[in-house]
Amino acid sequence: MTDEVYAASRTKSARRTSAEMEECARFLIDYAERHGSVTVRQLYYRAEVEGLPGIDKTDNGYDKIQRQVLNLRRAGRLPYDHIADLTRWMRKPRTFDSVEEALQGNRPALPQGAVARRRGPCRGLVREGGARCRRDLCWNLDG
Repeated sequence: MTDEVYAASRTKSARRTSAEMEECARFLIDYAERHGSVTVRQLYYRAEVEGLPGIDKTDNGYDKIQRQVLNLRRAGRLPYDHIADLTRWMRKPRTFDSVEEALQGNRPALPQGAVARRRGPCRGLVREGGARCRRDLCWNLDG
C-alpha cells in the first residue's frame, strides 16, 4: 500500500465574500423600497436576472435570497412591510357563536322584516337560501 497525498480541491460553488453579500443586501433593500411590497420570489428572480454573484437559477440560489431577506428583516435593515408574505393570508368565512352575535356583528344590516329562525339539523356548512350553519343547527337569516 502506498501513501499518496491528495491536494485539496475546490468545491463547485465558491462562497460569497462579505463584499458580495453586502452588494446583494443593498440590491434587495433598494429593490424592495422602489417597488413596494414584493415577494421573496420576485426578489430572487430579479437578483438572478441582474446577475448578482452567487445567485443562480437553482433551489440553492433561491435559498440564499430567502436566508438573506430573513437576516435583513431581523437586523432591521429591511422593513417587514416591504416583503409580501402571502402564505399567511387565508380565505375563510366569518363565523359566529350565536344568531345574536351574527346580527350584532360588523355585517350589512338585514332587510326590513328579516327574522332569524331556527331550522332543522344541518347537513352541510352552508345551505341554500342564506342559511348559516352552527354545529348541528341551521339558522335562516333571510326574511
